[in-house]
Amino acid sequence: MLERPRTAIWRVRLTTHWPVAFVLFAALLAGLVLGNDYGMSWDEYRNADVGADALQAYAGSDAYFKDDSLADHGPAYFMIQSMTSGAITKLLPGWTPADARHLTNYITFLAGALCFYILCLRWMKRDTAAVLTAVLVTQPLLLGNAFVNQKDIPFVTFFLATLVIGLAASDHWRVSRRSGAAGALTDERQTPGELKLRIRAEWDSLRIGVMFVLCAIGLAALILTVDLLVIGTLHRWGQSMVVAAYNGEAPATVQRLYALMASRAGETSLDLYLAKYDLYYGYMLLTVIPMLTLGYLMTVSLALPSIGRLWGFSRDVFRQPALLASAALLGLTICIRQVGAFVGVLVSLALVYRWRNRALFPLAVYWLISLVVTVATWPYLWVDPYSRLIGSLFLVADFPVHTTLFQGIKVRSGALPWNFFPTLAGLQLTETVVALFLLGLGVVIWKLAKREGNLLLYGLLGLWVGVPLVGLIFYGMPVYGIRHLLFVIPPLLLVAGIGLEACVKRLRWSWTQLVVYALVLLPGIWAIIQLHPYEYIYYNSFVGGVSGATGQYEIDRWCISYREAIEYANTVAEVGAVVVVPQQVNQIVPFARPDLRLLDARKGVVDADFVLSCTWRDEGRWDTRRFVPIYAVRRGRAVLTEVWQHRAD
Repeated sequence: MLERPRTAIWRVRLTTHWPVAFVLFAALLAGLVLGNDYGMSWDEYRNADVGADALQAYAGSDAYFKDDSLADHGPAYFMIQSMTSGAITKLLPGWTPADARHLTNYITFLAGALCFYILCLRWMKRDTAAVLTAVLVTQPLLLGNAFVNQKDIPFVTFFLATLVIGLAASDHWRVSRRSGAAGALTDERQTPGELKLRIRAEWDSLRIGVMFVLCAIGLAALILTVDLLVIGTLHRWGQSMVVAAYNGEAPATVQRLYALMASRAGETSLDLYLAKYDLYYGYMLLTVIPMLTLGYLMTVSLALPSIGRLWGFSRDVFRQPALLASAALLGLTICIRQVGAFVGVLVSLALVYRWRNRALFPLAVYWLISLVVTVATWPYLWVDPYSRLIGSLFLVADFPVHTTLFQGIKVRSGALPWNFFPTLAGLQLTETVVALFLLGLGVVIWKLAKREGNLLLYGLLGLWVGVPLVGLIFYGMPVYGIRHLLFVIPPLLLVAGIGLEACVKRLRWSWTQLVVYALVLLPGIWAIIQLHPYEYIYYNSFVGGVSGATGQYEIDRWCISYREAIEYANTVAEVGAVVVVPQQVNQIVPFARPDLRLLDARKGVVDADFVLSCTWRDEGRWDTRRFVPIYAVRRGRAVLTEVWQHRAD
């Protein structure tokens, strides 16, 4: 059984947990001071437009459906950004809408840090959990992404929130004492013989009419299922209706429905409509058969409460706020990134571990709610939820190949070496975290060998890390850089926290513990000071810092350093000067002087007065012979972006 956590999620109070409250408050103040220093990421402006258009879709606008790449991911978080950015710019004069979006990202990150703290309480004491949360917040890799990454950081937060609240649902199941028609979830144990006798007694107590109805419904559901899966009478009848409607010979109701769905019937072949029918028929099977099974089980459970208790059928399921909240969050997580379904699997495993077969009905409700929330918050799915959601999943599994720089070689995102993530995690987390992770891993192995601790919690940690790595190594999951795997960082930090607690337990005096905590935090804080506002390019001393990583690993892939470059150009460019960005100008528009003429390389560099060239994107892609570099955005030996001025004749 699950160990009861030291602190229930709804009992977290500032008076008891003031250290983490102090950490998060200090982090929020830092974000308010530094939040308007960051440049825009590569596709931020596209995502911002999608979020604004998606909000308008609820009012009937079709602007959203004209945007590109709608199948990649849903706009749930982009809509949140759109709603908050206007309010933030009013509260903080001088901040651009981009700055407001970055602050929203950061606050979302801090919400994820709070969820991480609550999760830590399952493994360690409050003080260690608070320090570990501070370690999370001061990891340069995470802090930098927290401002400029509008997809992966929100995904991490919603992933953590779904898991934390889902585990709370499995721990603190509240059951009404009133015995409803289907009974309630309890911990009572019955032998198979006793259960059989109770079901038989309940059956015998039913009226003959009720028995007949149950048998008739069961027989009808069985016949329909057999026909759908094996005989195919309904399938052939549907095909004949499509042919008849195509020829204008179908019954009036069917013909009207066909006219609504096939606006270009005269321009499309019958074979194409039959192929579409077969596709929709397959989608229908995926829905009808589970719904038939679920509906019949619910009907039987109403009449025979003992059967309902077997699979957890109870009205009390709809009175579990933690379960319902986790389900809604799961729907939003899937909308942000389809791989978010993975956290739903982790929560499901916890529920099954805690409640065994009695988790079946709660899980049916859980996944149904999450599916409804996903569709409701993803307008792209409204037209055809089944085919578009499945197509979206296939798109993610076979995402177009990108290249990423790894150990000095550009490798394909779908064919990464086995050590890709371990290497980047070892180089982009601070040195103290790496050391504590190795120590914590040893502690975990030792505890498991001695059968100490909670096997489920350790199992969840293992799956949390292991499943994505298996997908990356053996199935070519397409990722580039470490950002797509940021959701795997929290379990690594949890293991490091186990190592940290094992270390401080052996220290007798509190001041020595404080010294250890300070040493753990210092590398991250120092790197943030050195790299700001480019913390996300962080590499630790194992590779020689950012200077050593230059030419070996990706540095400023998103070119957020364009902001500093255009701000320099603002100070030296003449009125009406032409500024060219070889890739796209959208990233500099919010920060450029209004009088400057901004062009991208597709319109030519020949007429440019200045060129802003991001090293990662533009190297070797434009002719520099008529220009001279006048400014470089750099950290250490890493040159992020250069400002080039037209050479005087």
